[in-house]
Amino acid sequence: MLLSTLRNENIVTTLKVDGWDDKKKDPKYLFDLVLSYIGRVTSEARSEVFAEFLSIKRASFDSMHAFLYRYTILRKRTITNAKFNIDDDLETNLLYNATKAYYLVNAKM
Repeated sequence: MLLSTLRNENIVTTLKVDGWDDKKKDPKYLFDLVLSYIGRVTSEARSEVFAEFLSIKRASFDSMHAFLYRYTILRKRTITNAKFNIDDDLETNLLYNATKAYYLVNAKM
């Protein structure tokens, strides 16, 4: 059943690069290979979300609302879903640094 769902050429190519031999009929072999691929992609995605969370800037958004919406999504994905532990003081500093260049009057305090 898993084999019959592999119709996407990019997925098949990636699995072949990772060592998949489509002549092998052992479903456990293919299942393990797909699981290792999913784990690797998930790890890469976590790193990208965390990097964006650390580097987000208010100036990249049209409004404070858009910035806070994206920040909240990244925060949820980083802290809740990816289970990164971020100290409250560090998060306060990250948020301050993300907005201070856009609101220079408040940054001089």
